[in-house]
Amino acid sequence: MKQPLAIAVILPFAALALQWVLWPWIEPFVWFLFLPTVLVAARLTGYRGGLIATALSAPIAWYFFIPPRLAWQMEKPAHLGSVVLFVVVAYLICELQRRLEREHAETADALAEARAANDKLARLYEEHRRTDEQLRETRARFQATFEQAAVGIAHTAPDGRWLRVNHKLCEILGYSEDDLRARRFQDITHPDDAAADLDLLQDMLARRINTGRLEKRYIRKDGGIVWVNLTVALSWSADDKPDYFIAVVEDIDARKRAEDALRKFSRVIEQTASTVIITDPEGVIEYVNPRFSASSGFSAQEAIGRQPNLIKSGLTSAHIYQELWATIRRGAVWQGELLNRRKDGSLYWESVIISPIRDDKGRITHFAGIKDDITERKRNEDALREREAALREAQRLAGIGNWRWDVHRDTSTWSDELYRIFGHDPALPPADFTSVAHYFAPESWQRLSAAVHAATAEGVPYKLDVELVRSDGSRRWALARGEPVRDASGRIVALRGTMQDITERHQSEVELRALRAEMEQLLTLHVASQTAAAIAHELNQPLNAITTYTEAAKRLLRAGNPQPDRLLHALEGSARQAQRAGAVMRELLGFLHKGETVSEAVDLNKAVRRALAIVESNGRGGFQSVVELAPQLRPVWANRLQLEKVLVNLISNAVDAMRQAGVARQRITVGLGTAADEDMAHVTVSDVGPGLDEHTARRVFEPFFSTKPKGLGLGLAISRSLVEAHGGRLWVETTPGAGASFHFTLPFAP
Repeated sequence: MKQPLAIAVILPFAALALQWVLWPWIEPFVWFLFLPTVLVAARLTGYRGGLIATALSAPIAWYFFIPPRLAWQMEKPAHLGSVVLFVVVAYLICELQRRLEREHAETADALAEARAANDKLARLYEEHRRTDEQLRETRARFQATFEQAAVGIAHTAPDGRWLRVNHKLCEILGYSEDDLRARRFQDITHPDDAAADLDLLQDMLARRINTGRLEKRYIRKDGGIVWVNLTVALSWSADDKPDYFIAVVEDIDARKRAEDALRKFSRVIEQTASTVIITDPEGVIEYVNPRFSASSGFSAQEAIGRQPNLIKSGLTSAHIYQELWATIRRGAVWQGELLNRRKDGSLYWESVIISPIRDDKGRITHFAGIKDDITERKRNEDALREREAALREAQRLAGIGNWRWDVHRDTSTWSDELYRIFGHDPALPPADFTSVAHYFAPESWQRLSAAVHAATAEGVPYKLDVELVRSDGSRRWALARGEPVRDASGRIVALRGTMQDITERHQSEVELRALRAEMEQLLTLHVASQTAAAIAHELNQPLNAITTYTEAAKRLLRAGNPQPDRLLHALEGSARQAQRAGAVMRELLGFLHKGETVSEAVDLNKAVRRALAIVESNGRGGFQSVVELAPQLRPVWANRLQLEKVLVNLISNAVDAMRQAGVARQRITVGLGTAADEDMAHVTVSDVGPGLDEHTARRVFEPFFSTKPKGLGLGLAISRSLVEAHGGRLWVETTPGAGASFHFTLPFAP
């Protein structure tokens, strides 16, 4: 490999090493060192070297600096666009370098030869009038120059016909000599240049000028357009008449294209949304684009000739400016953020990149700065940091942590408070779905995992209390909430939710429920004791009398002398006392129900909602309720409090049955409708618990029969009596292992 090409290979890797060191300061500007690398490579080693540097720089920058780094992937489609833009710009630099070098050499040679030929032609034609010998010598020289010139040369008649053309001109225009002889120069001149061309010839014919120059376009035979620099002189005949034009045609198409490219780059600089400043080595501003004026408020006239410190705010550390100048003066690129001041005194933040510009000898001749206004971004960053801090503080005070789980990648994000709730080391990543099971008690995880499965499969949000087991062995209680996240097509792609530490509240609720249960049991026992005492007191006399009459009848029968009158008297007395006992019982029941018999028109839909709320408040929450209301259902005629007692009792029994059986997804369905065979409302309360066996189903409404360890067995008996007292009936339907359904009917209000 030749030495210049070796330099082109080395430069990209040198840029990689330097940018790797500077990356913490220049990120995310991937191409800052590699585009200058291509420019330097093309400048030092030529077109091929520039292409080699481009081919090496593009994959190096992609692999090492485009996110994700050290990989051949791209996070955003825009990254691929930056690679393509880099390759295109680098290729244009290489191509521009090649064309400029080639055309510069060709142009210089052609111009020199053309001017020399023109001078020689003029002298030869002057000498032609003096001597034939000089004419022959001139013709010989002219012939050689004409045919071998590096520029196009032609003789044209005053009417535009091509009289004589050289090979170079045919090459430039794409026509053969015969093709040109059959045409006039007007025929292949671009229409937009025809008028200027003819004006030039008219000036020479009128002797206003001797020679003329013009940049014009010809239309090639293949239809393409070629730019030329036309130098024309008019040869006069011996009788002082215009003989023919001598035209020297220089191909400047490449130069024109290069100039056009430069104009495009200039427009880019002028119209870019970034501020561009160019200074001399001492920092004196030589150029600013319009964006500078829009950002700073200073016009170009006010800025040029001054130092960039005219927008210095005085609030940026002096150390930063010292580092800036030290960096760019040693030929490196500086990147950072500066707080500047506009002409009106307002402050604004700018992201700044300053690069040194070198001449052919490597000397720094200018500094170029590219700046972007990032004031709004800085405000947003500050506001975001404040909001995040406020959110973290609010979560800490409320004991609420939030999370998000990508169900397909099984990746999670946790807030700081969630780490604290779980007792998880914040330095470690969030646990995956399988590992997070270790943070919950088995029964809680069984219910939570079932709820999560329902959320991911069916889109059902959940809310339930769970028990946590932390790594230090301590246990906490939390309120877990979750809901599905869907993409644009409606597919569930993630779950998000919160975890609130409710340990203190849960402990208070447990103690309150225990105290309430104890009070209710004591109250129930007290009521039962008082009721039993009242029954015993009221029944004591009639039962004693029945016993006395029965013993007297037995003695008469054993004596063998029945004495029918006395025996009949004893039996009648016993019957009267039994009737008296029944009356006592009826009076006692009437007394117990005293004050609860006021009936009214009751909306069953509202009664069901109130009953569910009461059950939740009594500590039996955490179940899913499915309420099949009947919007047009007529009101029922009942005592509202007694009706709600029946509903609360049936729902509470269903919840207790499912919890006692360890059902993971607890669901209660309350259905309302009209009884099919009678004009009454029909209410159904169903669960998904283990159901009742045949023996239990027969006895479930008996007083003092209970399946609960601490139950008194009065709830269903009282509920049935209350329903029947309203004119309805209460019954149960059950399938062992498939839940139980309690039904009752009530008459509609008149």
